[in-house]
Amino acid sequence: MIIGDRRKSNQQAEIKADTKILIEIEGKMDADGNIDILSLSSRVESVEPDGSLLVQMPMHKGAHYLLPRDKPLLVYSFIKQRMFSFRAQFQGPVHMDNLLYAKLRPMSVLLPSQRRNCYRLQSSLPVAIDRLIVNDFGDTERTRNVGQMINISDSGMLFVTNEDIHAGEGITLHFDLQIPGLDRMETISSKTLRTERIYGALYKYKIAVKFMNIGKGQRDFLYKYIVGKQREKMQQE
Repeated sequence: MIIGDRRKSNQQAEIKADTKILIEIEGKMDADGNIDILSLSSRVESVEPDGSLLVQMPMHKGAHYLLPRDKPLLVYSFIKQRMFSFRAQFQGPVHMDNLLYAKLRPMSVLLPSQRRNCYRLQSSLPVAIDRLIVNDFGDTERTRNVGQMINISDSGMLFVTNEDIHAGEGITLHFDLQIPGLDRMETISSKTLRTERIYGALYKYKIAVKFMNIGKGQRDFLYKYIVGKQREKMQQE
């Protein structure tokens, strides 16, 4: 499967046997318009004569995950240090040599991925949360509490904490990100989208936020961090 870059005719990207891929499956949309995305690692076994791909059936929570037939999948891979993606449809499972594969039919051309905030990186990094609280005397004071990240994109975050942070409240988040050769403490103003009460867990509340007033340099750094972690996951799996 070799499809050229429409914008640069002298460049080609190739999906071939043994190419590592990530398959994204979109879940349900919540009240805030956010869509949960499941990201599964796989590897191309072969490219069939009709252009379809035979890939290893992805694993999830220790078992094979049967891909859905009723919705398009986003498949992407790093080729020559660039991220490419295409849409595909699951055509069914294939049993071969006592192994289970998935047959995918490409539904779009392979192009450099422009979906910057589609991927939510799973993470358990610590997060510090600054809030402005009105005390019993009517004065506004800044408080700092701690939490733990669940996932992050370059546009928002999901984390847990023991603070009941109300929807619409503005907060400031602090968290440390590391990429090769650089360790940065990020500080980002955020708006709370929703709060969910958790029972029987270490933390009491699950908070979803949208990053506000984030500059291009900081957004690019978040994107670089997330893409780097994607690449690590593909190399490990």
